Amino acid sequence: MWVFSKTGFVSIVAHRDNRDALMVRGRTREDVENFVDATGPPRFHGPASVGEVYETPDGDYRWRVVMSRGAATAGVAGLCMAIDYDNFKDACHELNEPDRDIALMRVWSTMNNLQRNRHPEPVYGTQTTLFDFEQE
Repeated sequence: MWVFSKTGFVSIVAHRDNRDALMVRGRTREDVENFVDATGPPRFHGPASVGEVYETPDGDYRWRVVMSRGAATAGVAGLCMAIDYDNFKDACHELNEPDRDIALMRVWSTMNNLQRNRHPEPVYGTQTTLFDFEQE
């Protein structure tokens, strides 16, 4: 599962060797650390339920942490509870991280294209595309 939030992007998958655990992976260390922070205090999910963030330089995702399913669930819930915006793109633009902003807009544009391909009739006024965004 991919999770995008104002505090980063992580991919959460089943741990290959421990079906009771999940692997939380990220492109940046701070994204994974921010997700760990979102899990809240250990009293919510057990004291040994979140491992240490570690680097895998040769892995698809460079940064990883192993955690219990309960801890990962608490992390996703924590991110939901922290939502304080009514427009995710605008909230991310305000963070002033141009490289992340461009990456997020590329994902948004790709998914917007999927929507247009499956439902060609416009749902609302003029839609922004990645091309439009990069021209600004």
